[in-house]
Formats: sequence, C-alpha cells, structure tokens
Amino acid sequence: MKNLFFILSAAFLVVSCAPNVEQYRESIESLTTEWNAFTPMVEETVNNVQMVKDVFSGMGEMMPTMTEGMDASAMESVQALTEEYNSAMTAINDLQTTVGSFAETCMGKKETIDALNAGLESGAIDMDVAATVQEMTTMMTEGKTQMEAWNKATNGMKIMATSFASKIKPEENSEM
Repeated sequence: MKNLFFILSAAFLVVSCAPNVEQYRESIESLTTEWNAFTPMVEETVNNVQMVKDVFSGMGEMMPTMTEGMDASAMESVQALTEEYNSAMTAINDLQTTVGSFAETCMGKKETIDALNAGLESGAIDMDVAATVQEMTTMMTEGKTQMEAWNKATNGMKIMATSFASKIKPEENSEM
C-alpha cells in the first residue's frame, strides 16, 4: 500500500507540475486567427510583384532597337530607354527576391503554428509558448509594415510601367 501511495503521489506531482496548455489557448487561437489573415496578405504581395515583373518583361519584347540608319538623337533616345528599362527590371528583380525570401520564411513558420495547435489538441506543447507567440506576433507586425512599403513600391512600379509603355509606343498609348 505504501508503494501504491508513493507511485500515485509521484504521478500527481508530475501531472500537477507539467505546464497546462489551456493557459495558452487564447493566445494560440488569437495567433492562429492573425496568421490566417496574414498569409493571404503575403501571397497577395508576392502576386503583385510578379504581375509588375510580368508587365515589364513583356515590355522588353517591345523595346526599340538601335539600327544603322538612326540619327544620333534617336540612338540617344533608344539608349536612354534601354537604361531606364534595365534599371526598372533590376529594381523589380531585387524587390521580387526580397519579397520571395520573406514569403518563404513566413511559410516556414506555418509548421510552428501547426505545432502549437497540435499541442492544444494533444494537451502537450514542447516549446516555450509565450516566447513563440511573441516571436510570431512580432514577425507578423513587422511583416505587415514591410508589406505596406513593398506594395507602395509595387504601385509606384505600376505607374512607371504605364509611363514606360507610352515611351515605347507613344502613338498607341495616346488614346488611353
């Protein structure tokens, strides 16, 4: 009987000292809700950058080329247009790399969200929940701020694309 009492006492001590996942339920569920709203924003930002890149890439095919019969003024115009196009493509490629890297990092964090939710289901979470929730919340807050800047840059590139299109084919775009 003594042994049974000792075993039950030890089991009670282990169970009572184990962290209670229910204390984290609200913060995990709130984090999950925020995550579910955040990920479509990331995808939209990635898609916006890709769309602008596709537009500019298509314009590259319409770029005028220098020919032997061009006068100096026309050659300078084509050269300036080519430099402007190359500069825009470099900026778009850089933005796409940055946004893509961010999106990849975010999507890698989905496993953390899934692990937190699985822990709620099973009753055992094997990570520092408070620190993880704080880290994820900070990442999303900073990410939203960064995505606002990226979307603003993308919108500026859309305006630049419209301007650039009128330089490539001014007679076709004068009616827009």
